Amino acid sequence: MEKKSKLINVQANGNWKEFYKFELEFENGESGTLYRKTNEAKVTKGEEYTYTLNDKGSIKLVNPNYAGGNGAGNTGGGYSDNDKMRMAKSVAIKSAAILHQSRTTSESDVISTADVFYNYITGTAPAKSAPSNGSGMGMADKTDLPF
Repeated sequence: MEKKSKLINVQANGNWKEFYKFELEFENGESGTLYRKTNEAKVTKGEEYTYTLNDKGSIKLVNPNYAGGNGAGNTGGGYSDNDKMRMAKSVAIKSAAILHQSRTTSESDVISTADVFYNYITGTAPAKSAPSNGSGMGMADKTDLPF
């Protein structure tokens, strides 16, 4: 059963196999052992945590961004909207650069294509063809696609 409480104390408590052990004490009176692969507890006194405590006294912190399992149903891994926007822009510009790499095109042609890709990825505008580069080799010419 998940519980939520403010952490009032954290203390290193040795090792178990390849794990470092930390004793955690919460404001609600519960305490237990947290296991980590590094020698840092990665918790902060005074912060509120959601956790589970098993019969052996082991604490497992609950990550609110984790959807569980093999990624099916994952809600984004905790990325902010700004992070997602930056990733979409990065994918769009890289894809546009790859598409135009063997052509004689201007920087503005690559950016225009990236804008089309970004809008398609984010669903902010219907997909449309990118402008031609004047050589008859633009994206609008469906026979010129590299795939």
